[in-house]
Amino acid sequence: MSRFHFQFENPSYVREKNFVSIKNTLDSSKHIYFIGIGGIGLSALARLYKESGKLVSGSDINKSTITDSLETLDIHIFSPQSISNIDQAIKYNGQIDCVIYSPAVLESNCELSYFLNQGIPVFSYGNGLSYFINTSNSITICGTHGKSSTTAILSEILIESSRQIKNCDLKNKNKDHGSSYLKLEKINVSFLCGAILNKYKVNSHIAGGETNIFFAEACEYKETFLNYFPKASIIPSLEIDHLDYYKKEANYLKAFIAFIEQIKDGFLIMRLETKEEITLYLFALLSKNIKKLVTYSSDKFNILLKKIRFEIEENFILKSLITDLKDIEISSKIICHFHYDYNVNRPFELKINKEFIYNLKNKFFLSKNAGNLYDLARSLEKFFIENIDNPDLSLFVLKNKLNEEYFISSKADINAFDRENIEIADKDFFEISFPTKEYAANFTAVYLFFLFSGYLNKTTKSMFKEYHGIKRRFELVGFDNNDNIIISDYAHHPSEIRTLINIAKTKYPQRDIVLIFQAHQHSRTRLFLKDFLSLFKDIENLILLPIYEQRDTATDKKLMPSELFYKKVKKVNEFALFFDDVDLLFEYIKNKNSNVFLFAGAGSIDSFARSYFAKYGSTQKK
Repeated sequence: MSRFHFQFENPSYVREKNFVSIKNTLDSSKHIYFIGIGGIGLSALARLYKESGKLVSGSDINKSTITDSLETLDIHIFSPQSISNIDQAIKYNGQIDCVIYSPAVLESNCELSYFLNQGIPVFSYGNGLSYFINTSNSITICGTHGKSSTTAILSEILIESSRQIKNCDLKNKNKDHGSSYLKLEKINVSFLCGAILNKYKVNSHIAGGETNIFFAEACEYKETFLNYFPKASIIPSLEIDHLDYYKKEANYLKAFIAFIEQIKDGFLIMRLETKEEITLYLFALLSKNIKKLVTYSSDKFNILLKKIRFEIEENFILKSLITDLKDIEISSKIICHFHYDYNVNRPFELKINKEFIYNLKNKFFLSKNAGNLYDLARSLEKFFIENIDNPDLSLFVLKNKLNEEYFISSKADINAFDRENIEIADKDFFEISFPTKEYAANFTAVYLFFLFSGYLNKTTKSMFKEYHGIKRRFELVGFDNNDNIIISDYAHHPSEIRTLINIAKTKYPQRDIVLIFQAHQHSRTRLFLKDFLSLFKDIENLILLPIYEQRDTATDKKLMPSELFYKKVKKVNEFALFFDDVDLLFEYIKNKNSNVFLFAGAGSIDSFARSYFAKYGSTQKK
């Protein structure tokens, strides 16, 4: 049997060439049919095509609030899925020109099989989204965690800032408002998010007008993001995931290494804390494609340097990836690092400090011996230490005190401005609307994008504390009759669950927290078992539900059945409970008082949270 072939093994020009054919087909298509249209990703994509003028129809196994929302746009949706749906769609919209299907749809699906047999063009979700990303001023948000939240924060703040400035009375507009205000006045924001924004009740939107920016959440599962060639990208976090597809940790990282080579303007913002992030950072640092590399971390850079050196010398995955490099050099680019300071005792405040901004106008060689990783580590450390205050390389964050807008410039250029009204602003402080270090990191990424894109000013900064959040991210469903708070959250990775619990403890310090968890995929549960056990051993009130099956093989289910998962959790946490009947779960938790119920998982558990509220929810507003 031949070895599985990954997309990242092909040069990027092959994917660019394939996109030309996809674009031509989608350009000429009038009626597009979506299989799995009720999913969070495909529903967002269907909305984009509808708002851009296409005729849209589709199907799903069941109807839902998501499909109800799409039907208000005159999108015809059929359920359950069957061949007869296709004739109905043609009756409403005419001949179907092409099909876009969800990643959750199998080739055995009756509708998909029909279209494939008929020779009608069929595209994946990634193909369909590439039509918008690759033809616009697009910024993709990708990574393991924080994609949806960061996409939503970017979109909401920029939309509301622009709206505020556009609605400002012309007589009251400050004539000294600078370029950032003018850019905001002209901007039109489009977005696609993997969750519904609470502010707008939708997960995507196409804006009209000529000056546009498009924020798109880009998923790495099955290398979907390798369909995209954005202008810039933000990576809010990176941890190994989706090993059911990638098989090896190195393959997961190779996909991201390939992706950053496809960023058209070479502008990359990324967190720099985990070993995976450090690995990708080194490749971004050495990449000739990356022209502007903006990083941030909760560690100051002198501490971070020791982590970088350790990873270069000790991380066997990094060693295997980096040994193929022939030239160890930093090409001409802007590189910078910011430190964000988050204090749990002041959970809605965030401090950001600039550590350095270098404008590297020439190539800097780090090592003469590409095979000597020890030499590379020391050479890199020496480079940063020697240049930390180099006036020939350094840039500064400046602030105009008259209109409170920020920009990047050299210290020497201060003389070109009105010196009385310009100050160095290497430290900043602002309020945020969601607590925890993880949210602070997401807000930092957005702040830095605004700073380096020319959008940071008093108006955009004031919006950070107004952000409304997204559905299924610490979403308050309601209260029950015993004053228990019902929260629904998408968290399914151990790191995400830890963040969820920290948010709950911060917001409700006087209440007991009950985690009701539905693991997502038997294969994922087995691969992350060690991390789950490490996390669950310290959770006082833990309730497990049967594992949600998706894309699991018979072998996956045999190797990690729900009963075995519970048995292993029980060994590290004797108080853990298991319910395979939702009604029995409801009977148990309804007798608790003034707790916080965290219904967590990426499967069907959100419907359980809403069913519980429908049955036992309080009618009193709290």
